[in-house]
Amino acid sequence: MGYFSSKTGKPSAAAIKTLQSRDPVMRKLIHRVGIFEIPRSARTFRTLAESIMYQQLSGKAAATIISRWRKLWPKTSFPSPQQVLHMRASRMKKVGVSRQKISYLKDLSRKTLSGYVAIKTLSSLNDEAVIQHLVAVKGIGRWTAEMFLMFALGRHDVFPVDDMGIQKAIVRAYGLRSKPSKDRMQKMAERWRPYRTLASLYLWRSVDQTPLEKVE
Repeated sequence: MGYFSSKTGKPSAAAIKTLQSRDPVMRKLIHRVGIFEIPRSARTFRTLAESIMYQQLSGKAAATIISRWRKLWPKTSFPSPQQVLHMRASRMKKVGVSRQKISYLKDLSRKTLSGYVAIKTLSSLNDEAVIQHLVAVKGIGRWTAEMFLMFALGRHDVFPVDDMGIQKAIVRAYGLRSKPSKDRMQKMAERWRPYRTLASLYLWRSVDQTPLEKVE
């Protein structure tokens, strides 16, 4: 069973009930945050391109640069791989995109056009296989691939242990004195299976963070 309703775009009753019954802290977070529409995007290239742009930046800074970058193509809401591939690096650099990220975006564009990064191909793979497939693209690490699993493919049991927003939320919600180790976080998250994606969304919401704060 999925973790959201395809009709409403909101968490399924089964997923909410499971988290509430297994974890009293998560039950409090759900009560405080409330029910919300789960963000989804079936646009493969855009999801990965924006994830790359967010790396090593605060959410606000990245959003500003992305807005300026998109204005380089005023006739479309988001550039195509062809457009990015043919845009001069000097123009992208002028709107704040680093030289390194430009090379990442160009590589992503090439691999998208070749069919390597295709939603049909990726949707047929299991979670770990998707991650291993995507990390072959320059600039895409495990965290970016996990964001893709969550927001493009809608996988319901993903837990991005490297995400700083998740780490911050766990410290606050569980009253910890310091950031827990990855092993401890993984053990904590076991109680949320098979809805670790939804638990992650509630953790992000609890500290008003966008799920785009991991540095790769």
